[in-house]
Amino acid sequence: MKLLTVSLVSLTITSLYRAKELKLSQEITNSIVEFHSGFCTVTKAPQKEKMLGKNILLVDDEKVIRATYSLLLGEHGYSVVTADCKENALAAFGSHAFDLVITDLIMSGGDGFRLIEEIKDTSPHTPVIAFTGKLSTSVSEYVTLVGADGVIEKSCTNELFIASVKHSLEAEA
Repeated sequence: MKLLTVSLVSLTITSLYRAKELKLSQEITNSIVEFHSGFCTVTKAPQKEKMLGKNILLVDDEKVIRATYSLLLGEHGYSVVTADCKENALAAFGSHAFDLVITDLIMSGGDGFRLIEEIKDTSPHTPVIAFTGKLSTSVSEYVTLVGADGVIEKSCTNELFIASVKHSLEAEA
């Protein structure tokens, strides 16, 4: 059984459902959340290799990317809040404590480079991973200059993605 919690300004929906129903339930819930310009938290019951208590903010303007990677992170025991733009990410960051931020670089509604700078200005010890569709040496150098602790290409394997998340969280500890 998985527990899905959706937090909006004045609305909280909590629903227990079986794993096979996750895709539909999460998709419907994400649509409701996005309609209200909110964000979504997905958590899963504890299993082996869980890092309970680690909260991750995942920022991407593509719904399928947010859903896919929040599910992957949830399966590895992380609590994930998603945001679809810089403004919603900063609102979430201001109202929750995060152990890690993963952000797309090129988004509608504000770029990830500026988001990284603002998060680092507010909380310099919170690790930030840049998550991009096109990784180049110049992008890698620039995200380091604006304060990112790492960069991952979206085409990486799930294993590399999770390894990068674990590494960033361990480096922060």
